[in-house]
Amino acid sequence: MSILRRSLAPCFAGLLLFGSAGAGAGELVDMVRDLNVHQYRMVLGVESARADVTRQLSAIESSLAAIPAEQLKEDRNAWAAAIYLLGGGATASMRALVEKQAFSEKSAALISGSLAYAEGHAKEADKLLGPLDARSYPGNLAGYLSLVQGGLQMGTNAQKARAHLRYARLAAPDSLVEEAALRREIVLLEPVSQLDEMLTLGRRYTARYPKSPFAQRFWSALSAAAVGNALTLDRTQLARLEEVLEGMALHDRSVMHLDIARKAILDSRLDMARAEIEKARAAEKGEADKRVKFYRSLVEAVSSASVEAATAALARDEGALTFADKQLGKVVLDGLHALEAATSEGAKRSLQMTASADEDVAEAADSTLPKAVGEALAKSGETLERAARQ
Repeated sequence: MSILRRSLAPCFAGLLLFGSAGAGAGELVDMVRDLNVHQYRMVLGVESARADVTRQLSAIESSLAAIPAEQLKEDRNAWAAAIYLLGGGATASMRALVEKQAFSEKSAALISGSLAYAEGHAKEADKLLGPLDARSYPGNLAGYLSLVQGGLQMGTNAQKARAHLRYARLAAPDSLVEEAALRREIVLLEPVSQLDEMLTLGRRYTARYPKSPFAQRFWSALSAAAVGNALTLDRTQLARLEEVLEGMALHDRSVMHLDIARKAILDSRLDMARAEIEKARAAEKGEADKRVKFYRSLVEAVSSASVEAATAALARDEGALTFADKQLGKVVLDGLHALEAATSEGAKRSLQMTASADEDVAEAADSTLPKAVGEALAKSGETLERAARQ
């Protein structure tokens, strides 16, 4: 059995939970089953699958009006209709069927809520779908319903949202549902207190969905957590998080390490900045080298409290620097100018002696700049942070 067939096996098993015996050829349940298989192939990274998903969605939409009324009254086809809507289906034909009361009364809330969600009416969808118990439905529909319920709660109740998303992953493993649930749940975690859970989700995603067309969203959320909490996590914690992020594209990893280095420079953590700069250099060569050289120059300028070195670093811009890079350089230069104006020649000589002290002394001092330099950078750092958010 091929690797792809083994990967698809759980998907077929889950779909058969509602595609029971007696489903005739061409029924909605059959078409949605095929759609879900294509969607799973898509998040596995099969290149042709995205086009297959588009074609299948179009085929379902064009077939809805011709499905016999008695079939739509059956549970399995109503469940399939909900999955179609929750999984990205078009709404025009389904809206017409709902207005004709084509589905059974017991499926009304499920179908109407799914339609509201597909049409972008979040409040109405939450009102109709929120009270439904996903556990009362077959696996694949349970997964989709829990995924949507969790998504609708993300902005108001993170704990409830996580409970829904966790169940979605359990109900529909190895599917588009699981891939999407992992992407949504990761943003709800607090990296410092919930690091182990974040790493578990990260490893699962890396193992199953690294080639998903939506993977960049996952990596962006995880790398944002690393950058945003780099100064709070200890070295071991940050290293564990960065290890999971090795699945990112090389360029994105390089950017992340330099973002962390920027925060470390502004916080006077020069050893940390140096380490992250070298990780950026290892992740990507080429154009990244120019940025790496710039960051190295800034660290040495700050380390020696040298206005001249910071000025020279900015003057050597070779066109590869980002706006945030240039702002960092200006912040460093402003901070060093402020320090220069506030200290005597004797104090500056003392700073230079401190910066050149032996390695053990530097480590004992937590590898930070003298307080005056750190304060000068902190006063200027808000400008850079505002620029980075733009």
